[in-house]
Amino acid sequence: MEPVDISVILVLRDRAETVPTTLAHLEQQTLPAARFEIVAVDHGSVDGTLGVLERYAIGAPVRFQVLDANPGNFARARNLATDRARGKWLVFLDQDVLASPNLLDRYMREFETEPTHPFLLGRVALHPQIPPHVLTRRFIDDDTSRTLDPEKLHPTDWHGYNFGMSRALLRDQGGFDEQMRGPEFLEVALAHRLSERGVHGRLAQKAVVYEWQKAEFDAERARCYARGHAFHALEHGIGEPGATPLRPATIPAWAPHRFMMPFYVRACHDAEGDLRYAGGLFRRVLQHDQQRGYSDARKGRLRRG
Repeated sequence: MEPVDISVILVLRDRAETVPTTLAHLEQQTLPAARFEIVAVDHGSVDGTLGVLERYAIGAPVRFQVLDANPGNFARARNLATDRARGKWLVFLDQDVLASPNLLDRYMREFETEPTHPFLLGRVALHPQIPPHVLTRRFIDDDTSRTLDPEKLHPTDWHGYNFGMSRALLRDQGGFDEQMRGPEFLEVALAHRLSERGVHGRLAQKAVVYEWQKAEFDAERARCYARGHAFHALEHGIGEPGATPLRPATIPAWAPHRFMMPFYVRACHDAEGDLRYAGGLFRRVLQHDQQRGYSDARKGRLRRG
């Protein structure tokens, strides 16, 4: 098969209903279809996602590969896609974002600006049709006071929603760390390894994807708890000093709120994901769940769920 410039990598799990919309936005790129491919990896779906991908591949208007990865290790699924990809450059997208029409065109311009060691963090924005006051995953993920240096990002600035890099650079690093089984903080660990070699990523402001779905409160609570466990694994992988900017709040900081959590949770359920009047409570509960996950991981307790 002929090589392409960019391979877009999607790792998907239980997204049979939404993946057609995701793929439709990638079809509509301003970058010519001959210059990119989509590598979609099904990661243990039980809702028929793999079948949807296989049917799409039959008549896909863009080059398309479908891979089937065993569940349980997100990093391994990404590494499988990297091995099968034919692009010189890779763009990794979260399964729940939509590509803007010129996303890949913008990435191509950035890649060609610095072709030797490109490592680019794209931007995530709320879809224009989504009200700004609804609960989304970005609500907790963007809760940071750090100021980004667009020309030299810190490893803890990275996230997995939207980023791109040289395929050769990733393979030279041995891919993603498969000791970190879940999706959280994989990019931070990779960026840390690259920074030790003097390779620092930069911000690609115009490479935009959109978050377009409301998050379910209970699902976000579970994700934040798992994120706390993942942070403990990150600390072991890159060392506590390297991970410190992302550290969840400590137990003493939460002592005044701990006994109020059942009331906070009830209030958030009553608000039904509307942040206009309960945003502070949502943030408090989700941060507390992340801290509990981290605390349980430090105590050697198994992850819940």
